[in-house]
Amino acid sequence: LNHAATLIAGVPRDQLLGRAVEELVIEADRARFGGFVDAVFAGGPVRADDVAVRRVGGDPVDVQIAGVVVRDPAGGAQHCVLAFVDVTARRLAESARRVAQEEVLAVVSHDLRGPINAIGLACEALASHLGPEAERGYVAAIERSAARCERLIRDLLGRAQIEHGALELQVATFDLRELVRQACADHAPAVAAAGSTLALALAPTPRMVIGDRDRLHQVVSNLIGNALIHARGAAIAVAVGGDAATVELIVSDAGPGIAPDDLPRVFEWFRQGRRRRGGTGLGLAIVKQIVDDHGGTIGVDTGPGGTT
Repeated sequence: LNHAATLIAGVPRDQLLGRAVEELVIEADRARFGGFVDAVFAGGPVRADDVAVRRVGGDPVDVQIAGVVVRDPAGGAQHCVLAFVDVTARRLAESARRVAQEEVLAVVSHDLRGPINAIGLACEALASHLGPEAERGYVAAIERSAARCERLIRDLLGRAQIEHGALELQVATFDLRELVRQACADHAPAVAAAGSTLALALAPTPRMVIGDRDRLHQVVSNLIGNALIHARGAAIAVAVGGDAATVELIVSDAGPGIAPDDLPRVFEWFRQGRRRRGGTGLGLAIVKQIVDDHGGTIGVDTGPGGTT
């Protein structure tokens, strides 16, 4: 036990020697700490994990631990050496950075909404006075771009609201089939422009849900938009099914799929796969948070034939 360890624990060295090292770790982290030590003794590479250490007379200290096993001449595991690094300052810096980032996102997103709405209104006015089909196509392209900007702003604001715990659900009962039908219609121009197709399969009977209609529309829209980005012109399919107790929404595409290394982290904030083709890395994380807030579950399956 070195001097730095006594500073982290807040206890003199002679009061620590002979005690079980698990006693230094807060109870909530002890099982994870035990698993870490087991992994070190299993003979793998040096590993690292984060735990909180109880400090006598003060608040727990966030530390990062690394471990390496020391072997005897015969190759047997004799003991291990653990390094505890105080990462409190790093955590505080990360927290401050996140707060500043979310404040900037919220302000910028709010200020962008005005000009984007003005573009949309101008497009509506132009469309009513245009004759040739080509001119209408130009206006439609501007409208699609403005709609895309609006979705990005909504994602940025959603991220800020979720991060600050300000995401509120306006709950009502409605048929999910109607919401999905509308979301698919909203994406029809973008699907056609991308050279893709969108097939819709709806259950023959109503699929009633209790939830926030706008937020669930955002879920469906983000899933379709994500499929559209990564399908690369391949077919997209949307289905609503389930049974008497469960409502199920499936969005799939016949694109190249997700790389195996990216799959476990596909719903993380600002996460974009190696095959990224634009986007903010926010859409799927927001989808997961909204689904979680509704008490639902979400998952992903991918392969050479596409992603679901």
